[in-house]
Amino acid sequence: MAFGSDPGPGSGAVSPCIYHSNGQTILVYVIPAEAGLFDTQRASAKNETGFQDVPNVGDRAFLTLDGGAATLAFVKGGTEVTIAQSGSGAGPVIALGTAAAARL
Repeated sequence: MAFGSDPGPGSGAVSPCIYHSNGQTILVYVIPAEAGLFDTQRASAKNETGFQDVPNVGDRAFLTLDGGAATLAFVKGGTEVTIAQSGSGAGPVIALGTAAAARL
């Protein structure tokens, strides 16, 4: 778990879900995947700090890192998920994305 303990249910009706625990915040957005949207977002993110493709998370995934803030976006089937966490680096966000993708 990204927090080291179960933070419980998120707050937010649909999107984003916001989780707070141990002084950290994770934002999770879940939307229906639209044709071409993920590719457009990925192309735009290539110009951002710390861009990298991430293998083995969903069907396709990418990550951006900026000053310790990590944002992971992935698509699996008909669902697109974005997870953002500040101050954690890539590891916890990728682990959370891997777990989330396995549940879709």
